[in-house]
Amino acid sequence: MEYALEVCGLDFSYGRQQILEDVHLQIAPGECLGILGSNGSGKTTLIDCILGENPHKKGSIRLFGQVYDGKDNHIKKRMGIMPDNELLVDYLTMKEYLRFTGAVFGMEKEEMDMAMEEWSRLLKMEKYYNKAIKNFSHGMRKKTQMISVLMHKPELFIIDEPTNGLDIETIAEFKGIMKNLKQEGVAILISTHILEFAEKVCDGIVILDNKRLSEKILVKDMEGSLEELFLSCIRGGR
Repeated sequence: MEYALEVCGLDFSYGRQQILEDVHLQIAPGECLGILGSNGSGKTTLIDCILGENPHKKGSIRLFGQVYDGKDNHIKKRMGIMPDNELLVDYLTMKEYLRFTGAVFGMEKEEMDMAMEEWSRLLKMEKYYNKAIKNFSHGMRKKTQMISVLMHKPELFIIDEPTNGLDIETIAEFKGIMKNLKQEGVAILISTHILEFAEKVCDGIVILDNKRLSEKILVKDMEGSLEELFLSCIRGGR
């Protein structure tokens, strides 16, 4: 099987401080893997390593079967990355911003407009099409961000802390989108500390603690609650 993402034996340090040690993970097409961990455990650092933003000295990262260092534009176009901070261009309207990001991914205008309309309808954002992003609420900004990284139909979707600051309705919408993406064969990596969200959308869970990842836990095979499992792991019951 060719995995969408495969990390083997990854180590990463800031200076003399080791942050990640011997990290292994694999995500197949159509699978959603959740990374859980306490604040400061290194979840975002691991994502930055995967994206080539944190150079590592040991281990390998493969995307779609190819070694990746963050520079291959062909591979970049097969991914959608949604970081925790919604970095948008505030002086643009939503439509202008989405056309800009669509062009970055090489989308044709007709394809771009169809995708914008479909995603805007799905996330109930049609009436804000011509509104300036600077006037958007946090939830509206997150929805705009999600549309911008999914409209080109990525094969791997990486999302960091998807629920921060969102209301219940938007979180429910995001859960539905994750389930639909899996059905379409998209591989998804989610970093989160919200256990309920992970339990609802993820097929497998790994827990990052003390620099290392646990073995993958299949949600369907869990005994007891995810909270109990998580606390047991970080308290030494690995």
